[in-house]
Amino acid sequence: MLLTQPTYHRAHLEEETPITDFRKINLDQLNQVALMNRVDTKYLLSTSQLTMLTDYLRPFYMALEINGDSRITYDNIYFDTPDDIMYLAHHNGQLNRLKIRKRSYHTGQSFLEIKTKNNKGRTHKIRVATTEDSQFSRLENAYIKTHTKFNPTSLVQKLTNQFKRITLVNIDWNERCTIDTEIAYQYQSRSHRLDQVAIIEIKNSRCNKNSQMRLALARLGIKPVAFSKYCMGRIALNPDLKANRFKKRLRSIKKLNTQSHCNKKP
Repeated sequence: MLLTQPTYHRAHLEEETPITDFRKINLDQLNQVALMNRVDTKYLLSTSQLTMLTDYLRPFYMALEINGDSRITYDNIYFDTPDDIMYLAHHNGQLNRLKIRKRSYHTGQSFLEIKTKNNKGRTHKIRVATTEDSQFSRLENAYIKTHTKFNPTSLVQKLTNQFKRITLVNIDWNERCTIDTEIAYQYQSRSHRLDQVAIIEIKNSRCNKNSQMRLALARLGIKPVAFSKYCMGRIALNPDLKANRFKKRLRSIKKLNTQSHCNKKP
């Protein structure tokens, strides 16, 4: 694993997020909806709000299952320059920006990923197979040089991150939705958890206002937000980091992380 395993407060998420009776798909089927060039829409909600969505979504979505598990562990290492060029580009609202990370799955697969967002709001991700290591291989050095303006020797590890992900595909096979929970960050000796926060991301080739996930979230009064797990983790563990633009989002996360159960349904 890329991360030292943190101690989670699981909040009974398996019971609170029942997806056992969703129709299941496998990894090969999921790859039919790769959407490596896409429009992303993100939402923040509490885990208690998340439980209200599943009954509504069941007729419209299928859940990825690997080895009998639909809640897949993701481990990430994020890289940046010593002076935080990539973080600051996001903080300052730069329209063309990127992230460089290594991502490892519990299936044993690992990838070096370069994720860019352009001034049209489109996300494009490319990746190459790698190992669970915080160092770059010769191949990875060449990959970074080819696809970014950065010299890989100038990049350093800035954050490790772990979360559980449920991946849904709609029955029309043109939309993916990811649901991330149990989000944990580490940097050196510091750590931070978001035990009661869920992040939903809708991924389409183009914006789809008729997405059933989008409609369900709207019924709960949950609106799209700009959110970066990398940036939020950096701020949580680095209090001296420039964060003026993210203060409102930090307040929202703090509120969600302590939010009590509500009774509103979509």
